[in-house]
Amino acid sequence: NGEVNQAIQALEDAVQASQKSGNGFVMVIARGELGDILIDNGQLTRAMEIFEQTIRLLSSIPGKFFSVEKITCKQIAEIFLARNQLAEAEQYLKKSIEGIPEWNVSFNDFDTHLRLAHLYQCQGDFQHADQELEIARQLSFSSHSRLDDLILGVSEARWALLRGQTLPAQKFLQKIGVVENAPFQD
Repeated sequence: NGEVNQAIQALEDAVQASQKSGNGFVMVIARGELGDILIDNGQLTRAMEIFEQTIRLLSSIPGKFFSVEKITCKQIAEIFLARNQLAEAEQYLKKSIEGIPEWNVSFNDFDTHLRLAHLYQCQGDFQHADQELEIARQLSFSSHSRLDDLILGVSEARWALLRGQTLPAQKFLQKIGVVENAPFQD
């Protein structure tokens, strides 16, 4: 509802209550949501503190919250991307997908490969960006989720437009049904 301060307070209360009750699952979820809201609100330093604390907490419980730790690494990478600290962002994005067994691929992996493609795009490394997009494409095909296909198509169209490639962008958007077959004007 746009009541950001109330949302932040509610999540801080949830973090404290879950710590007192020993409910680790609720605690890490509340910390993740709190950090995301802080990022959206421009409070990057505070969000980074939350995520770093979460990583320290998770490392004291090896293996139990493996997936959440990977998502938290991706959230830290998002802060580094916002700060244009691309080497650090790449490091945390790679941490987000390392050690994941092939049979346990998740939306986090798909999303992380898209973010790596974005990072390489920002660096002007189109070859690596395209490689990451191909990995994301393969994960999208294997998930059988329409949402992955839509996210991938919009991402590919965006990056094509950033490269000045309007016709490929149009084809990506047509493929997912966002635009009709009317040609773009170059």
